Amino acid sequence: MTGNGAQKVSIDGPVELPLAPFDYKGTAFFATPSYDATVCVDYCNAMLKSAVLLTSAGVKIEHYVHAGDIFIDKARNSIVEAFLDSGATDLIFVDADVGFDARALPRILMYEELVVGGLVPKRDKFKDDEYHMNALTGVISPQGLFQSLEIPTAFVRIKREVFTKLKRPFFKIGSSESDFGEDIYFCRKLMQLGEFCWIDSDISFTHRETKAWTGNFYDHCISKGILKKADSHMLPPPPSNGAEAFNHA
Repeated sequence: MTGNGAQKVSIDGPVELPLAPFDYKGTAFFATPSYDATVCVDYCNAMLKSAVLLTSAGVKIEHYVHAGDIFIDKARNSIVEAFLDSGATDLIFVDADVGFDARALPRILMYEELVVGGLVPKRDKFKDDEYHMNALTGVISPQGLFQSLEIPTAFVRIKREVFTKLKRPFFKIGSSESDFGEDIYFCRKLMQLGEFCWIDSDISFTHRETKAWTGNFYDHCISKGILKKADSHMLPPPPSNGAEAFNHA
């Protein structure tokens, strides 16, 4: 906290320039649905850092906020249409109440997997370390990505080719309480293609409401004993996030 009750907003340190160029030839399309036409301070901070880091590395970026639509599935479908019209190669959904470590973006953009994102801590009234982790399969890719049957769209990168394979609507909310949300609907359609979602566990996030929930899923897994680090003298070099094994209950 700073003076007068103001909250200091920072996601894992300052921007360091120049960012080393990386072999990404596409265009990143950042997009956010905002029903009340506002975004939080953590989001602004992260997007500013993202613009500085990526443009310094020669990466082309676009930014689109779909404001004023209370129907989240309709908003996300409209965003996809704007993305497809743009000619950009990678859609990155970022929710308006989320902040993230911009230094993870080169990894996110370079993964070959079609759908890759991070797990943002839930805004739980009673706990500060709850994550949407019930759909993890227990499989880890050679790059250290966690395979999952579904992923929230609070922070996720989707390649253009995904939308050429799926039928519209891409996102849809069910008509009863037993139905799942628009992002899980998308994941179910993705699985019908034989594709999985993939999670980069080592990204720090904030999730803001009246306070900011902060967390890093990799650190959470280590602290809870869900994940353990490999002994470097016993095993070959570990994946990029240092994970040896994921024990999914």
